[in-house]
Order: sequence, then structure tokens, then C-alpha cells
Amino acid sequence: MSYAARIQVTPLMNALDAYIVGIGREQSAKTVKALRRRSNPYSVASNLHQSSGQPIDHARQEGEAAAGKKVDCKASCSWCCYQPVEVSADEVLLVGRHIEQITEELRKEIWEKVSKTAMIVQSLPNRSRASVSKEGIACPVLGKEGTCVVYLARPTLCRGNDSFSASDCKQIVQNPDFTGTFTKARFAAQGASLGHAMALEDRGYDGRRYDLTLALNELHASGIDRAAASWIEKKQVFDDRALTLED
Repeated sequence: MSYAARIQVTPLMNALDAYIVGIGREQSAKTVKALRRRSNPYSVASNLHQSSGQPIDHARQEGEAAAGKKVDCKASCSWCCYQPVEVSADEVLLVGRHIEQITEELRKEIWEKVSKTAMIVQSLPNRSRASVSKEGIACPVLGKEGTCVVYLARPTLCRGNDSFSASDCKQIVQNPDFTGTFTKARFAAQGASLGHAMALEDRGYDGRRYDLTLALNELHASGIDRAAASWIEKKQVFDDRALTLED
């Protein structure tokens, strides 16, 4: 039975949960169609980013209209890059391929950062958002100028990050329990990410949720072609140690 058939909006759900589930069901159907047309992880991940863009953008625009102001997000504002990023295996592969296409000097620098950051993350008692934020651990693909090196290939959950106040985001890094002011874009991204993962699982692909840093580190060690082949062959792409942990 498909995700769309298994997960239904129920009267017991609050409005936000129902919203996330609804987005997830829509994305699940879109991912299933993509899997029928395409057989490589890069195209499937790109389809996720393209198809989830509409609900994410719509949620952001609705939030801005309701608040009567624009979100405070701009290039070089990178406070949202100090938290673990949960991704699907195909998204990891797309990010990895993007890294391989940048200049040799920058590519070497990024892979070194991935390795060093992975060691730090692995040493933490747990890998929760609070722990990573508290330690001030930046995403390894965050560039020197505070911009994402893989921006065009950034994961779905990154695409949903926004805030009406950059100072709120800074405050959250320093105090993960702080509540900022955001639009529903992040919840649209969560729903799309969930629906995508469940569709992958339904079709026999690796639908597990990985930590971006740890999965990228393993990808660099094993080789992108080998990992892509595992995905195509419907095998688990990365080790269990790269899976995300619950907060």
C-alpha cells in the first residue's frame, strides 16, 4: 500500500500536522511518478527539489502576506547552517556530484571540511539539533563568505528555512530552545521530505534519513559512482552510523 493510501488526515490531528501530512501525500505521488520515468538518483533528487519548490514558496508567500513583511533572509546570512541536516540518500548523491563539479582547490577544501566536521559530530554524545547548534558546528558546505557552496543542490529541508528576523536565528544557535518567527515554509519542506522518503521506501529504494555531514564523509570515502550504483540497485546506500538521530 502506498504512503498516500496509508497516511490520512484524521480529526485527531492538529492543523499543522494535517498540513505536513497533506504536503507529504502530494510529494509522495510526485516522487513515484519520477521513479517511473527516471532511474538515477540525481534526477530523482532534482525532481524533489523542483516539485517541492511550489508548496514551499507558497507557504513563504502566505506567511509574508499575513505578517505584512518579507522574510529577513539574504545571501551571507547563514545562521540556519548551524544545525544537522536530514537528507535522503539521493539528495546526498546530488550534493556530492555538485561538489565534484566545482574547482579543484575548493573541492579539496570542502572534502577536508566534511572529514573534520564528521569527526566532531561523531564525537558528540548525541547529534541532536540542540547539540550541534550549542557546539557552533557549521555545515561543511558553508563557504567562507557565509554562502552555500552547493546552493543549487541544497537539500529540501534547507530550502524551507526562513525567518522574519536574522537575530532570532542567531539567538536559536546560541539557545536552541528559543522560539523565533518563521513562515510555514519549513513545515512544507518537512512534509515534502517525508513524502519523498516514504515513496522511495514504497518502491524498494533506500528511504532512510541520513545526516548530511556523515553521509557526505562516507560518500567521499567510498566513491560517488559506487554509492550511486547501490542506490540504483535498491541497496542501503550508507552505513547505519550515518543515519539521523532523534532529538
